[in-house]
Amino acid sequence: MANLKKAIDWKWLTTTVLAMGILGLMMWTISREVSRLSFVIDSADKRMARMETAVHLLAGTQDEKTRRLVDMALTVSQNSADSGAQFITTAKESVASGDTLKASQAASNARTLILTAKDLKTPAPPGYFASVTATLDSLGTVSNSDVSRELFAARVALAEYHSALEQSPEIPGKPVAEEVRAGQPMDATRLANGAVYRPTSQVLLPARMNLDAPGAFIDGSQLVPGTEVLKPTISFAQGANAISGLTFAGVTQTLDGAAWKDVVFVNARIRYRGGRLQLDRVRFVNCTFEVSQSDRGAQFAKDVALGNDAVTIG
Repeated sequence: MANLKKAIDWKWLTTTVLAMGILGLMMWTISREVSRLSFVIDSADKRMARMETAVHLLAGTQDEKTRRLVDMALTVSQNSADSGAQFITTAKESVASGDTLKASQAASNARTLILTAKDLKTPAPPGYFASVTATLDSLGTVSNSDVSRELFAARVALAEYHSALEQSPEIPGKPVAEEVRAGQPMDATRLANGAVYRPTSQVLLPARMNLDAPGAFIDGSQLVPGTEVLKPTISFAQGANAISGLTFAGVTQTLDGAAWKDVVFVNARIRYRGGRLQLDRVRFVNCTFEVSQSDRGAQFAKDVALGNDAVTIG
């Protein structure tokens, strides 16, 4: 009986040792692989750091403009949107310290990077536009004209970036309806819902006209570049015009004075001169903006960047 117990104990011991050996070999293999991967990652990081250092050292022998371009290139390679936000923060800190030259350059760099993010349609992280706008707002009134101009340009760039990320609507498939006659006021009853119009000249709007055509699509591809598609017979400021329900593509248009509701602008050049403005569920898709530098202009750019549905200025 004792010999049998001894044989059983030996068998258990052998199995245990074998299992521990296999487990140890597995742990050693895993540890070796982790160390190898860590070495590869560390090496890659070191190579990247050495590369950036070498580039900076090379740029250090060049003029100031070249050095700034190198810094910008390395920054863009990281994330142009986030880097733009960092430059806004740098501009704020520089304003606080009284370094207006650095603040102006940082704001200029921010604009360039934000426009780069726009061109690349880089996805913005959650809360990005609200955060950058809040930083710009926290600067308050900047007395230095150069810094103020660059910060305002960054605001407009932020609006264009937001616009570039908006989803484009589908172009209606209905045939082109009857063209608007040159020099003749628009007759709103002629705008069929869902129809596509390609005016070859400006569309004149009589005073107090309500241009309401849900689903109508105005294609500005036949207009001379820079020609505004809608032209009030007196002025938007005095004409009390209201435009609703239309989609405008490839047009140039000033917004001041009119009331815009349920309107979509696609690939358009939008002008705002600081006048009275009312926007109700107006979307800007991949648009560029010409905005007069003023408190109202800053408010307009801010509302566009935040995607606000209801905008009333003045």
